[in-house]
Amino acid sequence: MLDSGNCKPNAVTFGTLVKGHCLKGNNTAAIQLLKKMEGDCKPDLVAYSTVIDSLCKDTLVVDAMKLFSEMTSKGIAPRCHDLYLFDSWSLQITGLERSYKIVE
Repeated sequence: MLDSGNCKPNAVTFGTLVKGHCLKGNNTAAIQLLKKMEGDCKPDLVAYSTVIDSLCKDTLVVDAMKLFSEMTSKGIAPRCHDLYLFDSWSLQITGLERSYKIVE
């Protein structure tokens, strides 16, 4: 669908599709789309944050932590707001010790 025609998708196009998958609760499709973005255009902070927040809301904090690590290893620095959201989800689900490790 995205490859047909002369119009190539950009980060905003992919970000919108990622958000739609997350709103529908389809985190697997959102993550697959993030992977596809790596070939076409690089996923940005907004795309990663959208999926991480959705994973946390579905109590999939371990998966969210993996994606967070992947994001930071690619040089994408989270904003303070992103750290706060991720930290609060981690604190609620995995406990205080894990929350401290994220903030470090």
